[in-house]
Amino acid sequence: MQKAFDKILKGLLPEGETALLAVSGGVDSMCMAELFRSSMLHPRFAVAHCNFHLRGEDSDSDASLVRQWAEDAGVPFHQADFDTESYAASHYMSIEMAARELRYDWFARLCKDKGYYGVSVAHNANDNAETLILNLLRGTGLRGISGMKEMSEVAVSSDGLAGVRLIRPLLGFTREQITGFARQASLTWHEDFTNAETVYKRNKIRNLVFPLFESINPSFLRTFSREMGTFAQENAIADDYFNAAAAKVNASPLPGEFLRVNVSLLRQDAHWEYVLYRLLEPFGFRDRQLDPIIRLVRDGEIFSGREFVSQDYRIVTTDNHIVVKKKTTSFGLPFQTLGKIRENDVCAVVPGPGAYEFASLKVNVRVENIDRGGVGRVRELAAAGAFSADSAALTFPFLLRNWRNGDWMRPIGTKGRKKLSDLFKDMKLSIDEKAEALVIVAPHLNKGYDETKDAGEHVAGVCGYASGRFYCRTDEAVKASPTTDSVVVIER
Repeated sequence: MQKAFDKILKGLLPEGETALLAVSGGVDSMCMAELFRSSMLHPRFAVAHCNFHLRGEDSDSDASLVRQWAEDAGVPFHQADFDTESYAASHYMSIEMAARELRYDWFARLCKDKGYYGVSVAHNANDNAETLILNLLRGTGLRGISGMKEMSEVAVSSDGLAGVRLIRPLLGFTREQITGFARQASLTWHEDFTNAETVYKRNKIRNLVFPLFESINPSFLRTFSREMGTFAQENAIADDYFNAAAAKVNASPLPGEFLRVNVSLLRQDAHWEYVLYRLLEPFGFRDRQLDPIIRLVRDGEIFSGREFVSQDYRIVTTDNHIVVKKKTTSFGLPFQTLGKIRENDVCAVVPGPGAYEFASLKVNVRVENIDRGGVGRVRELAAAGAFSADSAALTFPFLLRNWRNGDWMRPIGTKGRKKLSDLFKDMKLSIDEKAEALVIVAPHLNKGYDETKDAGEHVAGVCGYASGRFYCRTDEAVKASPTTDSVVVIER
């Protein structure tokens, strides 16, 4: 086993570099440490041990064993003590996930601080097979059943710790081979009594499922390893296809968006369901959460205005796009307000010309002089997507706020009142596009308005984004007339 190990290590650890060995005190990691010490390559290494304080005196005994081994080997030793249960409770995660996050963050930090080449862990063929089964149960697609790699990157919780190598020199060896070597070398190791329990998912697979597999196929680990190699090659082909397809269907995200998918282009792809899965999976949309989105793309006649949520993200649909945003949309506007507003209103006072920010909109307000009867200039502004109003009808200060259900206006060129909700429906605005619409309120238009009786106000206009394009609508009451000599302009 030593000879095979040395051959693997030579391809993983460059000569002269130092590896940080993650050693728990169990047979796998103690075997890895001994193989490093006995290697004919004479690799440089240090030892790191985490005490999670989950097993009382047994945890302390593990730490003492690993520390003593490192002292006997004459290599640097690092130890970290964690209150794992408190960390798990405060971060709303399982003990397993908490221990994983704590140890890998610490390993990565050590490597960066000490200049170690990477972290060496004792994952073996049994661990790889267990991971395959777990990923099948979770539903991770082809990538999840491709198996672990001999070299990858440490999974950390902070971008500041990213980029540290993770090497697995024991990945090709079974636990039976590892235990055999440990006994032959007269190694001392500690058995974790929790490994025999079936509380954790991985232990259930190890203790209940694998014995059944072995009774069916005594060489199932070798079979799994071979198949995972094939899956990895197939996944590489799938990656190439996905990357090319994603480049075609990805539209440029607007401010506050993480992803914008062009649905018309997506549907043209022969394997659009797979492409959509790969696009949305990083945002937590998979399995049952993904199914209704796929049905909507395949069958939905009314596509706009739908919403789907995962743990941290939300999807909203426009007439032709799937848009991914953070779950909570924050307006975050530190503006003063004008007059009596409602508790959930987001408002900004416009005391005069200048640049203003409202939700995801950044607009410029200015006054432009025009020749009397300058209808042509007003039309030019409208064609450019700008809002314009007679400065004598829309006077400073006026109010910008979010849309209220019941708000209405008389858009130029239409007869009678039109609720903004109906206007938004005609424009096929998404949920977020409605929520982030900028409503322009002129106080004089609402004299006698009683919010206890009236659902919404008569507004001077509305601006916002519809499918990525800036739009503006102006009310008849403030439009420019033949006697207008200056207009208030609101534009991007």
